[in-house]
Amino acid sequence: MKRARVHFTGDNYTAGALEIQALYENPAAKVTVAVAGTIEKPEVKLTSEPPMDESQIALLIATGRTELKPGSGAVDPNVQQLGEAALGAVSQRVFKDVLADKLPIDTVALSASQIRAGKYVTDKIYVGYTRRFQAKPELGENTNEVRVEFQISPRWNFEVNFGDADTGGASLIWSKDY
Repeated sequence: MKRARVHFTGDNYTAGALEIQALYENPAAKVTVAVAGTIEKPEVKLTSEPPMDESQIALLIATGRTELKPGSGAVDPNVQQLGEAALGAVSQRVFKDVLADKLPIDTVALSASQIRAGKYVTDKIYVGYTRRFQAKPELGENTNEVRVEFQISPRWNFEVNFGDADTGGASLIWSKDY
């Protein structure tokens, strides 16, 4: 993180102005990620040395590579998805390096479409919050949503989510690591 500033003018918090600049170094390139605009509509600009197009830069940040190889099993994401992945990677790094010790939360993720934060209340209970910037409540999409996860055992989890569009769900999940 080179510098970061969020300026609130007294209006709604989503009108807060962003001025963020982060650096990412990889053997392939030195990347600068600049985030401007507002919290509601952040604008991400990616530049690199040596120069690459934004989709290559975003792919480098998200995967560590500058191109997808045919037959690698990877999908061909669009530039918007790669930009969101890059912004998410930068926000996670900022959280871990700068904010983790100062905030009473354990996780945070920021993308162009949402911000998520959460806290482990105990070693088995996680409570999280999601704010979706482009949610459509008329279609049943929650703008604000709360999620609770309970680890019943190492393989069984119970998850519940509910939001302000009166939409929610519950899941019982069995998983196994291979």
